[in-house]
Amino acid sequence: MTALTVAVLFAVVPIESSRADAYLVASDPGAGAELDRAPSSITLTFNTPLLEFGASAIQVTGPGGDATTGEVNVSSSSMSIDVSAEDPGTYDVVWQTVSEDSHPISGTLSFTIMDNATSEPVPPTRTASPVPTTNQSNATVSSLQAAEGTVLIVLISAAIVALAASVIVAIRRHNRRQAASQRED
Repeated sequence: MTALTVAVLFAVVPIESSRADAYLVASDPGAGAELDRAPSSITLTFNTPLLEFGASAIQVTGPGGDATTGEVNVSSSSMSIDVSAEDPGTYDVVWQTVSEDSHPISGTLSFTIMDNATSEPVPPTRTASPVPTTNQSNATVSSLQAAEGTVLIVLISAAIVALAASVIVAIRRHNRRQAASQRED
């Protein structure tokens, strides 16, 4: 293999990092929080950057059903979504995303809006979340699987192209050596 081929393979094939997988480090509102005021958004913060191309999903469900009102916004190591969570009661947040090193992660958390809550924004309560679980909604799983499949297809295609380039270079070198040795004879 040529140095160029090796360089291409290292650029295309993901190398496992020695660092631990990504995990949720904080949420706003915090896991288990009891709020006097309804939040206008949910923000999840992770220990590592996230992929920003649509591989993330957040589903917020409360007493009135689906409470999400917008699209997931991913920025570096956090993701957020606007919510309309005005009814008192428990709200379940199911999330799923892909870390920058292409590892899928997911989890759940809950918070409660007390009976006297208003729709004013809640001040940040950065609280560490419990270790992610595998409880996920079908819609969340489907969106991540589609994004994960796309990443895998791109990586496999790039590896095949690199391998083909390596074979072509090896064949050309072999042919040049044969031609050179035939001229010497």
